[in-house]
Amino acid sequence: MTLESRCGDFNAHETDLNENRSDFGEIIVVVNDNEDYTQQNNEEIINISSKDDGKGIKDVKSGVKNDVKEKSEINIPDDDRGSASGEPENVRTTALDLAFSCFVVGPLAVLYWRGTFNFISTRAFKGQETETKIIRAVLLYNSGLFLKILLDIIKAVIYPSVHLLGTKVLFILKFLLLYCDSLSGVILWVGGFNLLYLGPQLYWFSLTSVLIFASLCMMWLDAFHGTGGSPLIVVRDNIKDVLNVTGYFETNFFEGRKKFIADIIITYTVIHPLMICVWWGVWELENNYILQEMEIIEKDVQAWDSIFIVIIMVISVMMLERHFEKMRDSCNEKLQWPKLKYNFAAFLALLSAVNYWRGVWSLLDFYFLPNIPPQENFILSHLIGFHLLYLLGAASNLTMASSRDALVPTFSDYKYFNKKEVNYSEDEGREEERRNLI
Repeated sequence: MTLESRCGDFNAHETDLNENRSDFGEIIVVVNDNEDYTQQNNEEIINISSKDDGKGIKDVKSGVKNDVKEKSEINIPDDDRGSASGEPENVRTTALDLAFSCFVVGPLAVLYWRGTFNFISTRAFKGQETETKIIRAVLLYNSGLFLKILLDIIKAVIYPSVHLLGTKVLFILKFLLLYCDSLSGVILWVGGFNLLYLGPQLYWFSLTSVLIFASLCMMWLDAFHGTGGSPLIVVRDNIKDVLNVTGYFETNFFEGRKKFIADIIITYTVIHPLMICVWWGVWELENNYILQEMEIIEKDVQAWDSIFIVIIMVISVMMLERHFEKMRDSCNEKLQWPKLKYNFAAFLALLSAVNYWRGVWSLLDFYFLPNIPPQENFILSHLIGFHLLYLLGAASNLTMASSRDALVPTFSDYKYFNKKEVNYSEDEGREEERRNLI
C-alpha cells in the first residue's frame, strides 16, 4: 500500500470524527509536522485531546493511532535510514581501511613473512637429507607451537595489570609481545609446511585431499571463518586487543586456569594445524596445477594472475557480506542454508587472502632490493617489515588467530581508522579511563 493511500485512510478517520462530534464532543487531532514523519527518525507523534473521555472516543483514537503507525512503517528507504546513522562516514572509513590494507599494511606483512619464512627455510632445509629435514621440521613446528602457547598464557596473566604500567613500559611490552608472537607464528608455519612437503608431498590428489579434509573438519568444528586475512582484515595495535587471548572455547584465564590452558593447547594443536593444511593445499594447488608454476623460496614468476583473482574475490566477499546483512535486517525474508552460505563466503575470503599473499610475495621477489644477495634480502625484509608495521601501529596483522565462528560472522574486518588506540600515561586524570579497559 502506498503512502498516499495511507494518508487517504487517515483523512477518512478525521472525517468520521467530525461527523460524530455531536455524540462525543469536540475532538482535535493534531499532527506534529516538525517531528512526525521524516526519513531521519521514522517517528509519528499523534496528540489527541477531547472534552469527553468515553469509551467510544478511545476506540476512535486507537484506530487513528494504529493507522498512522502503519503509515510511518512503509516506504522508508533503507539507504536514507542508514545515512542518518552515519553510514556514509562508515563507507568512507571502510574504503580508506581497505586501501590502506591493500597498499600499505598487506605488503609490509607479506614482506616480513617472506623474509622470515625464506630465511628460516633456506637455513634449515636447503641441501639437507630427507631424515634431517624431517627432524628439523618437527623441531621448528614444536618450537613454534610451544612459544605460541606460552605467549598466550603470559598475555592472559599480564592483562589485568596493564592499567598499572607506564607508557614506556607498555611500548616495550607491546613491541616484545608482537615481535615474539609474529616470529613464533612464522616458525610454526615453516615447520608445518615442510612437514606437509615431506609427508603428502605435491601430488594433485594429495593436495586436494588435504585441502578438502582440513576444510571439512574446520567447517564441522565451526572454525572455518577465520581462515581469511589481508586485504579483507586490518587491525590496529591496541594494547587491550594485543593482550586479549581468545581460544576455541573462549574460556577466561581467571575463571579456570586449567580450562584456559587446555583451551589454548587444543586451539594450537587442532584448529591451527587444520588452518595450515588449508592454506598449504590452496597455495600449492595454485602454484603447481592451477596458475603459473611458482616456488615459494625461489625467484621465478610474477604472479599477476593472483592479483587479478584478489580483485574479484574481494568484491565478491563484500557483496555477499552486504547481502547477508540485508537478509538479517529484513523482517519478511530469512536466509536459507545460512551455514553453507557463510562457509562459501569464508572460502572466497580464503582465496582472496591466499592469492593476495601469493601475488605480493612474487612481486617482492622481483622488486624488493633485487640486486643484493638473498640472505641479506631476507634479513632486511624481516626487519623493515616488522618495524614499519609497528611504527604504524599495525603489527598485529602479522599473526593469525584461530577461534570459533561467530553466530553473525564478518568476513571483512576493518579496524585501523575506525578504532583509536588509548594513549596510556601517568596522568592521574586518565587513571579511571585506563582501568575501564579491563
